[in-house]
Amino acid sequence: MSERRALGRTGLAVADRRRDCHLFTKCGHFDGTGRDDWRPESLGRSIARSLERLRTDHVDLLQLHGCSEDDLRRGAAASPVGQR
Repeated sequence: MSERRALGRTGLAVADRRRDCHLFTKCGHFDGTGRDDWRPESLGRSIARSLERLRTDHVDLLQLHGCSEDDLRRGAAASPVGQR
């Protein structure tokens, strides 16, 4: 099952009981390329897609998929977090 379908099914399954669930998602790999992209605009798009697919306005845990310590220290990966 694709990630898109899995997130969509999860969103449907918890839509009526969102307050009873914790939703997690990840970001960092794009378009099935296996490459990392930690630019704020790319992460923002990834987060927005996940929120739409999960049919929610927030997630309880955002996981950075394979983010290096150097990328974290530069701070770009954290800039889109908390903007929604």
